[in-house]
Amino acid sequence: MLKKINRLRKKSEIDKVYKKGIKSFGEFSCVRLLKNNQKEDRFAIVISNKIEKSAVKRNRIRRLFREVIKKYISNNNSIFGFDFIININSYPTENTVFYFEKEFNKCLKKLF
Repeated sequence: MLKKINRLRKKSEIDKVYKKGIKSFGEFSCVRLLKNNQKEDRFAIVISNKIEKSAVKRNRIRRLFREVIKKYISNNNSIFGFDFIININSYPTENTVFYFEKEFNKCLKKLF
């Protein structure tokens, strides 16, 4: 689980990133980000029921992405002061942390 300061929790915060944020598409995901004028980066992971009906599989994808985010924050790679929304658009072909990390980094390189 991510620390409370690293989570986007309110619907209004998430809607703001959807409306005003910039986005980058990867193979199976879309990363949106918006400057938040805070010291910490905040994250939200969104997976629709249309992508996967099983809650167990959706939660597995969320857990894997959380591991990528924790690694991103702990390695001091974070850009400090952004809200991120990771939106899963299709079911990933591989369910490994390495594959998700590669996808996340590819989307970030397109944004910066």
